[in-house]
Amino acid sequence: MEEQTRPEGKLAVTFEYDVNGNRLSQMLTIAGVTETTTYTNDALDQLRSFSVLPGAGSEAEPRHTWYVVLPRFRRHLR
Repeated sequence: MEEQTRPEGKLAVTFEYDVNGNRLSQMLTIAGVTETTTYTNDALDQLRSFSVLPGAGSEAEPRHTWYVVLPRFRRHLR
């Protein structure tokens, strides 16, 4: 896990990685509100999709989900 915080404390970014170094999640906190982006990879460690969750709760529905359809991303809105 890696964390970066601005000196004034209004912005913090936390990253979580798997054992292969692939990013699993990113939590961006601005003024106390956290937005979480989760990432999924295939067996070859290639990015397959990522989702953006609004707010701070784990019960929130993804705002956007992108799927890798080579050579581009396809966006799915919920």
